[in-house]
Amino acid sequence: MRRFQVFQRGLLILSALGTAIAATPAGNAFLQHNLIADQPGVADFTDPNMVNPWGIYTSASSPFWVSDAGTGLSTVYSTATSTNGIFSISATKVTVPPSAKGASPASVTGGIANATGGFLIQGKVPNFIFVTADGTVSGWASAVNATQAQLMVDNSASANYYGLAVSATTTNAAPMLYAANFKSGGIDVFDTNFKPVTLPGTPFVDPQVPAGYGPFNIWNLGGKLYVMWAKQNTAKNFAVSGVGNGAVSIFDLNGVLLQHVAHGGTLNAPWGVAIAPATFGVFANDILIGNFGDGTINAFDPKTGAFQGALADQNGNTISISGLWALIVGNGGSGGDVNAIYFAAGTDNQLHGLLGSIQAAPVLTASAVVNAADTATGIASNTFIAITGASLAPVTRNWTLSDFPGGTKLPTSLDGVSVTVDGKPAYVNYISTKQINVLTPVDTTTGPVQVVVNNNGLASGSVSVTMQSFSPAFFLFKDGKSAAALHHDGTLVGAATLYPGASVPAAAGEEIVLYGTGFGPTSPAITDGGVVTAPLAVTTTPSVTFGGVTAQVLYSGLISAGVYQINVIVPAGTPTGDTPVVATVGSFSSASNAIVTVK
Repeated sequence: MRRFQVFQRGLLILSALGTAIAATPAGNAFLQHNLIADQPGVADFTDPNMVNPWGIYTSASSPFWVSDAGTGLSTVYSTATSTNGIFSISATKVTVPPSAKGASPASVTGGIANATGGFLIQGKVPNFIFVTADGTVSGWASAVNATQAQLMVDNSASANYYGLAVSATTTNAAPMLYAANFKSGGIDVFDTNFKPVTLPGTPFVDPQVPAGYGPFNIWNLGGKLYVMWAKQNTAKNFAVSGVGNGAVSIFDLNGVLLQHVAHGGTLNAPWGVAIAPATFGVFANDILIGNFGDGTINAFDPKTGAFQGALADQNGNTISISGLWALIVGNGGSGGDVNAIYFAAGTDNQLHGLLGSIQAAPVLTASAVVNAADTATGIASNTFIAITGASLAPVTRNWTLSDFPGGTKLPTSLDGVSVTVDGKPAYVNYISTKQINVLTPVDTTTGPVQVVVNNNGLASGSVSVTMQSFSPAFFLFKDGKSAAALHHDGTLVGAATLYPGASVPAAAGEEIVLYGTGFGPTSPAITDGGVVTAPLAVTTTPSVTFGGVTAQVLYSGLISAGVYQINVIVPAGTPTGDTPVVATVGSFSSASNAIVTVK
């Protein structure tokens, strides 16, 4: 849970945006958001190295590694270390070598994160292994060379490798690599010494795949090998696009056919594959197949292979991404949100590139709507609340001063994300895929109210929560327990170890300033959605106790949007150490887990 925190010199930096978007009810409606492209103006960020990106691969928690066929690089993009709240473009760029006869740069296509402990390169375990369109296999071990992959297999005379899979994701006695050889029409298998392996029987044969098809890609999902087949051109070096030109099969790790998923129909040079997250709307847990030929993403029942539909946008139009290659679910670490599908595409006939995300409608529950300062308390009018769930927003950011319309109104949306509480627009302070913080509208309603999130036209189901007259809660410092407070001179109240060199414990008999939300109406009344330009006293003064002893409250009022200031005297005789501090307004009290450290 991302709570509000107070900051240097006691300024609660709060900031805001614009207009609501009409909502599409849950169904076959998904949001495509462009994150990174090689050209400016196409996505949120620009990386000129992202030209014709094919494969996307991650470890369990790593950033995205992307194969850029147009530049011969594998580039790295992180969602965890970004300063912009969305993505950071890593300085790490690995050059993948071409074959001995191939042109530079190499057309790097597929790749895998190597967690097997095998496939040593100069005695070192490679972090990632790549294949290229001109029939090579290379590995990159950071301990060998920080920027160069090492050529391990050169089959340029007999292979075009368009995809790569590995048989194990943890240390295994005999992991294997599987390279989709489009030219030969088969799967080339390698052991940990990068030597060819002959599997028993007739591996990777599906009798329902038409003649003249080759494996366009191979990928390991849940210990099963998914092979996407495409129609070979005359030279057998690339796919022939066309409606019905494709098939999908599932094999075990020895190449034994487990399931024929589909052939013909809506398939059109399929390459990307992913299992949709459980939160992915009407296609939850389905097999998603991305077509290179027409850029559509088709869903299939994982048990029967029955076609379920093609992903559509929030306006009901079929999503079509030019030059679509990889599909991958985020790993929940530096490699994206676990509820979203990420894609790579070689746009404009593979001359350019795009990395983006696809989300279903927001998912939330009533238990996930709480006071943003302290989740143990409820919600009330003019109170910051936190909403947690899935697919809530396409990006991560706080409101900024530039978001305030005319500098006088709070924003009702950020980047197309909005919330209503009791049918009224709330004021959006923070958005991310998993959490939104909003200021509730001024509303005298008490009892059950409905909360709805709208992500760029995709609406969540409404959830019912209880609106209280008051919902007092103290903002907390970074330790999650120290109430946000200042000394009279503006220094932070807290243990010396809380913010070394900046925080000092309170003293018994000292006046300190506490900050919170949910303390109720003011006089004069706050304007709904208005910026607070001068302090407004509350109509009901709270009582505050330290360790159960009532403190003298000198002042209580609203000083900023949703932010209340309470000036109190720490009671004489308050013992040293961490002392629980509780505020009560009417019949509602703040949670007892907040503390003030006293010296």
